Amino acid sequence: MNFARTAGSLYFLIAIIGGFSIMYVGESLMVKGDAAATFQNLKDNKTLFQFGFTGDVLIILIETVLTVMLMRLFTTYNKTAVKVAGFRRIAM
Repeated sequence: MNFARTAGSLYFLIAIIGGFSIMYVGESLMVKGDAAATFQNLKDNKTLFQFGFTGDVLIILIETVLTVMLMRLFTTYNKTAVKVAGFRRIAM
């Protein structure tokens, strides 16, 4: 049961980090239809961009760990379905 709770906690962590890096950082820095203004925002807010990039990298790492955990957790039920789901998550 502790293994499943850890997996659930990782999902929650992905939601928090993803909300920040994808929604907040992306909406703050990008100006739709104006590449010059977006570039200026990136120059002016370098630290925010770096936090967003770091968040994206963390999400990739957490997703990888979570995929392995879920494959171990569900492998006793249906090995073929677990392999297909694992490959789909990695391809994502």
